[in-house]
Amino acid sequence: MVLAGMLDHLFVMGQRTAHQRLAHFLLDMEKRLFCHKGQYHLPMSRQDIADYLGMTVSTACRGFTKLKKKDWININSNSLITIVDHDAITDFIRS
Repeated sequence: MVLAGMLDHLFVMGQRTAHQRLAHFLLDMEKRLFCHKGQYHLPMSRQDIADYLGMTVSTACRGFTKLKKKDWININSNSLITIVDHDAITDFIRS
């Protein structure tokens, strides 16, 4: 299970755009945190997320803004995220 997760992470890092990596990260965190109704507190700062995904913090922030403007997520506070449209995010990641 851990190896599969690592391989998935490596694939996403090498084959996806920065914003697709962020979208994948948000869906992955939803699963990891066992949240209900798509709402959870991110346990990482924007800088930590950017470092983890191999991007600058400004790119990560633009990614959050892009996903929010498309109404795929809601950002209720700095750390409270709600996934609004799982299907659209999944399609975006695969495109």
